[in-house]
Amino acid sequence: MKIITNLYKKILQNKAYKQLVLSLLFNVFAKSPGILSIFFILPMISDALGSEMYGKLLAAIGLGASLCFPFDGIKTVARRDLAKAYGAKNKSEQANIFVTATLSIFFLSIIFLVVVGGISFNSWASKVLVLIAILPVISAFLNTFDSMRASFNEHYITANFQLIAQVVIYGLVIIFGIPKGYALLSGIIMHPYAIASLATMLFLLYQRKYLLSGKIKGLFLLFKTSLAVILSAGILSSIMGFTIYFLSQAASADYSAWIGTIYRLFMTFSSPFMLILFPLTSFISIHWESLSNKRKHMMLRLFASSGIGFGILVGLLIAIIGPFYVDAMFDLPVKGNLWDLLSLSIFLGAIIAQKVYSMLLYSFCEGLFISYSSIGAITLGFVCAAISYFWLPLKDTVNIMFCTIGFIIPIIILYENYRQERILTNQG
Repeated sequence: MKIITNLYKKILQNKAYKQLVLSLLFNVFAKSPGILSIFFILPMISDALGSEMYGKLLAAIGLGASLCFPFDGIKTVARRDLAKAYGAKNKSEQANIFVTATLSIFFLSIIFLVVVGGISFNSWASKVLVLIAILPVISAFLNTFDSMRASFNEHYITANFQLIAQVVIYGLVIIFGIPKGYALLSGIIMHPYAIASLATMLFLLYQRKYLLSGKIKGLFLLFKTSLAVILSAGILSSIMGFTIYFLSQAASADYSAWIGTIYRLFMTFSSPFMLILFPLTSFISIHWESLSNKRKHMMLRLFASSGIGFGILVGLLIAIIGPFYVDAMFDLPVKGNLWDLLSLSIFLGAIIAQKVYSMLLYSFCEGLFISYSSIGAITLGFVCAAISYFWLPLKDTVNIMFCTIGFIIPIIILYENYRQERILTNQG
């Protein structure tokens, strides 16, 4: 009891610790309405649209999300650099990083809006799906301000906005329902965080007006540093979105509805760890240089073991609970078999493991080895899938890709952790 009391006093006396704890707690509350989304909102959308249109909706969202992978790299590096500038109390540098990152992502967003619009215009007869496909691009741009807010160890403010947006939107849906066939409304309902991000942007700029005084500086360095993150973590995450879109075109919208629904379940399972990581790694970014080598070693081992352990846990949950969830909540005419489910679970587990560990690395260094090694794993996965296409059905070649990447990623994490610990030992 005395230990808990002392810890509580220490947190209250330290503003940085207090902000971190607030961010973690409010993140828990902000993600809790996601359970409503999975068990109530998503089945309601499926019923309102029908299986085929529901599959096309998920495919359109997957297409838009899959092309936003460069944003992740830029936001990760900008969040780390902004946190360091904030830790050094350098307002001029903070403003320059904010303006450079925001404008870079804004102009990329315009390009991707055109690309996504063009692809989706030729993919579906219903042009409403074109509008739905661009929603993830708009949402991804607005999410930039969530990353910027986290750099100041104040993600609890964003979490508050997320909680309010979800409660209001999901509450209205549960009370009034979703009219039959309203695909665009369904797409908007699936993006409540975009509204929260918009509120975060306005409040951040109201609190820190000096951020608008920055200039575009270090643009080439930002893109150069972001490249490794873009090509590894970004592409790894966007493979799922593109796969859902690809299967809706090359296989069937009904099958993409199944795989898209399983992916939505995965996002709910992975949320608990992600909601801790976002503010935690921003906090680590600010204080990494002041940590002892012993603490750094501990952090590396904790994130490596937690990443792989949580990846295994999430993979098992998807494999065990996924079929029961789909059967109980949805009336889908096409479902994956055991091989489809296991390969998808292995891949999704690898995504979460890589994301957990790489978020720590990117908070204090460029993480070039894990980035380029992940690119190698992804490339090998595509090559194996392409070779297997000569004798296997299309969806089985996708399973080959999932398994190849899924088994290699944990090996990369373990070896990278060994490398990082060796570097710290040599420095010490």
